[in-house]
Amino acid sequence: MKHLILFLVFFINNAFAQNIAWPTPKIPERTRLVSIAENIKHNGLRMQVYQVQSINAPNAVYNKFSSLWRTQYSEVKEVTFDQKRILSVHLHKGFSEYLLVLEEAENQGQKTAYLSVISLSPQQHPAELIAHHLPPNSTILNDTFAQDQAILSRTIVAESPLSKQHLEFKIAERLLSDNWVQIKPLTSSSTEIKPKILEFKHKNQTVLIAIEQHQSTRITMVYTQ
Repeated sequence: MKHLILFLVFFINNAFAQNIAWPTPKIPERTRLVSIAENIKHNGLRMQVYQVQSINAPNAVYNKFSSLWRTQYSEVKEVTFDQKRILSVHLHKGFSEYLLVLEEAENQGQKTAYLSVISLSPQQHPAELIAHHLPPNSTILNDTFAQDQAILSRTIVAESPLSKQHLEFKIAERLLSDNWVQIKPLTSSSTEIKPKILEFKHKNQTVLIAIEQHQSTRITMVYTQ
């Protein structure tokens, strides 16, 4: 098994070292993509960036992409992140993974949409991919990756203006709607005040969530696969 894992890691690393066969995003009618950057590297990720040009009304472009992608793709997420609407699609093509990200920016009342095609390796997951598990107005304080033998993990520390109970409900609601299964909450016999630990599973992934109440509500989310 150890040799098989090493072979797969070697195979995947070499696959991403080669030229990337970029997928072609599905786009609505009367819309075209104008390339801004090709095969660039940003924060360790390879990506293509396009500006969306459409003869549809600017306010309708995002909604048209949302309607189209929900009929064409299975893993579609929508989140408001940093006061911007973001639509994302997680694509699987053999050993390769990609993320399509549509971001709507507003400048002086004019809305412009940008589409990024991001090449992922199994341990790379941009914030947009899992930020939808956090309620609106959450602030990510720290985001780190770690690898212990064949186990990959990502730890996100964030804070929220919501109360501990409200935040727990909102995060559970988002994970459950995302087809994660909640495992019985982990409890401690200690009388000390400790954060409640929640556990969710989805396919080969697990997330442990600790919620603490300080001046603001602190969330620690550890994803493993």
